[in-house]
Amino acid sequence: MDMRRAVHGLAEALREEREKGRIAHLRDNLGNILFQSSLLTEEQISDRIVHRLHDESPALFQRVAILKPYRDQALKSHDGRACVVLSLEAQAGYPGSMNGYFFPVDRGLTGRAYSTERPVLDNDIGAASDYFHHPDDLFPVRSEAAFPIMLDGSAMERRPFAVLNVESSRPRAFSSRACSLLECAVDKLSVGYTHLEIESRDFLTRLYNRNRFTKDYAAFLERSLSSGSPLGMILLDVNDLKEVNDRWTHPVGDSYLRAVASGINAAVERHVDRAYRIGGDEFVLLLPGTPSEMLPPFVGGKLLPCIKTALRQEEMRTLGIRFQNDPVSTGFGELHAHIASGGDSGSFFKHVDMQMYAEKKAFHSSNRPS
Repeated sequence: MDMRRAVHGLAEALREEREKGRIAHLRDNLGNILFQSSLLTEEQISDRIVHRLHDESPALFQRVAILKPYRDQALKSHDGRACVVLSLEAQAGYPGSMNGYFFPVDRGLTGRAYSTERPVLDNDIGAASDYFHHPDDLFPVRSEAAFPIMLDGSAMERRPFAVLNVESSRPRAFSSRACSLLECAVDKLSVGYTHLEIESRDFLTRLYNRNRFTKDYAAFLERSLSSGSPLGMILLDVNDLKEVNDRWTHPVGDSYLRAVASGINAAVERHVDRAYRIGGDEFVLLLPGTPSEMLPPFVGGKLLPCIKTALRQEEMRTLGIRFQNDPVSTGFGELHAHIASGGDSGSFFKHVDMQMYAEKKAFHSSNRPS
């Protein structure tokens, strides 16, 4: 009996050492991927991560996916805008037909992990389970684990960024050791994505910078063209920033830009939309899933009021400085509407840019002294 106990204890110790080795090996592999993060898009990072996890233990992690929030135009919220869903951004082991498929945030284990910001595990999926079944998916899922990936750091708010989801056809597949392996991956992803986020931020306004815009714009264009989903874009140019700098000094001009950025942040849906500062006084918003008919009410009814409110608050803080009533000139458009009117994806940015400069020219004409 003592000998059997000793042999069993030795086997357990060896298994634990192997598990520690696998975790360390996985941590190193993920670290190598995330070391290149500044050269990759989010989509490329996600794709490499899921395949690394799947390749690490294909018999256990039979299906691996990273899902991110997206706006689904088919589902409307109370204000008429599309609802946020989780989109299958990168996957290994799923049928190709599920690429880009949307999952609800109020159903299924992935939705629960995202909305509660807590890991969710079901090791015995049955008919009464909370598992969300894709109508075209015949995989006999018996175990599923979903882990929210959080952005964390002193430079930004803690918020759900994505969900890592793994599935197996075996019941009780995910032991505490397997979950430790996944938690290691999530921790690495959280640190890596947070680093990428901070690295991609404009120092003054904390919006995304021009380099991030270049990468995101190419990725969003490709996704919109391949899926047919809308892609809205808004360009903003601050009116008379030079006059603010000359009259009130450059520190006040910097406060002006920060206030404009604060107004933009108040208007956008942070889980889905992207806002960038691409020049001294130029800003861009990318709005995936937003069709052309929603852009005018968003700009006039939400974006501009939010910017003006932020500037009024800045006026109160500085006591005595009065900013003008038309703080920015804007241009906006939607990719597929632009293509339908005879344009192409290569001229989309220029088309919106020309709209913005036409409004800026009209602003200067109307404010020129007579």
